[in-house]
Amino acid sequence: MIQIYLNHQCYTEFSDFKLWFSDQKDEVMLTIIFLSGKKYTRPFHEWNVIPTIKLEGNLLYHKTNKMVNIIDEAYEVGEKYILAQYPNSDKQYVLYANDIIISNSTNLKESNLFHYFVNIAKERVENAHDEKSNVIANNIVEQFQNLLPFKDTALQAYISQKVESFQDADDLIFPFGVNETQLAAVKYAFQSQVSIIEGPPGTGKTQTILNIIANILIKGKTCAVVSNNNSAVENVYEKLQGVNLDFLIAKLGSSSKKETFFQSNPNWIEDCTVSDINLDLINKKVNDIEKYLSLKNRSAELECQLKEIEIEKTYLENWYQTSGVISTHIVENYKLSSQKVLELFTYLRQLSNKFLSFKDKMRLLFNYHIFKNKPFNDPSIRQEIIYALQKEYYEKLSLEIHIEKSDIDKKLLSVKYDDLLKELTEDSMKYLKHYLFKNIPKDKPSFTVMNYKNILKVLSGISL
Repeated sequence: MIQIYLNHQCYTEFSDFKLWFSDQKDEVMLTIIFLSGKKYTRPFHEWNVIPTIKLEGNLLYHKTNKMVNIIDEAYEVGEKYILAQYPNSDKQYVLYANDIIISNSTNLKESNLFHYFVNIAKERVENAHDEKSNVIANNIVEQFQNLLPFKDTALQAYISQKVESFQDADDLIFPFGVNETQLAAVKYAFQSQVSIIEGPPGTGKTQTILNIIANILIKGKTCAVVSNNNSAVENVYEKLQGVNLDFLIAKLGSSSKKETFFQSNPNWIEDCTVSDINLDLINKKVNDIEKYLSLKNRSAELECQLKEIEIEKTYLENWYQTSGVISTHIVENYKLSSQKVLELFTYLRQLSNKFLSFKDKMRLLFNYHIFKNKPFNDPSIRQEIIYALQKEYYEKLSLEIHIEKSDIDKKLLSVKYDDLLKELTEDSMKYLKHYLFKNIPKDKPSFTVMNYKNILKVLSGISL
């Protein structure tokens, strides 16, 4: 329970309170809002808010703009606000607690691997063959020097060899289509701090990236698409342009690219209101797709197993012929599954030439339902049974796989997969565009090369 005191008087009959910075008074103010709607404002230092907790840590991470800053100190006030003070400044910044993570610096910059990377970067500066290469190499060195050792960076995960796991793979959409491996890759991207997706050309890596971008957007986040290959980034851009989503992309980098971007006037998204499409409906179709792809994959696995069984059966029969093995013992009457046949085969081989003990006879009875155990006491007949069980194992296993595959194939035939995938893709795209239409401000700021950094800083909500 939050308690607010002023001059030793406790205020409990209030609906809310607000912290804010007054530029006029150059200090933090607190406004208490009473149940009647009446408001009362005084400088924050005159109030006593319980709980107010001093937070441990010298780094402040802002979830909205992804920026990490060094701080001198931070306090959590009333479980709602963070008061942060930066180095060489007496000003206190007011931020929402839900938007902020306060943490200590890691030992990232003390690691040998980090020093190795820095030394490599410095070597590139010394060996730069022209001015452009020198500028790029120096920029990398500066990036390393200015890098703050925050625990959630990919570099921290790489150097510490500890990758954080997340639970953010719910409510995914697939507006660019999907197959089984792509679906798994998109899910994993939202479950792990670092993901690596690799494969030869034509395996759908770009498609996977596009689906990841779409899900980042509907989670209210931003992303950067970077590569040492300009054509790879251009490929992603062209795919988004093909579905009229290129207005989302800022192709920044060189000065000419920035000029071109700010001079262009990309088409803003049109109203794409679809009342009957929601995430629950999309989730159901994703689950149906997953089940279908899982069954299809299982059917393919079973087909491979059948081919392997046929090869092994052929080898076994050839060995019987060349070795003169003859087995007339009928083991089909035991009516055992392939697993039980294999267990009985292994058990009999372990008996070797020993006579059956009472324990062995009970085991044959209760484990394999074999009442007539007399033939098993004859070593030669027992060997014939072992040979027969080898053949029976492959016959039973083949039959079981055929039955399972037939059942799966019937289920696959009952699903119109192409139609289902088309519906999922179309519904996902409609949902994405509707989300963007609802959540992207209609009154666009007037960005230029000269002012975009300042505008973005204001829009990011550095302080209240």
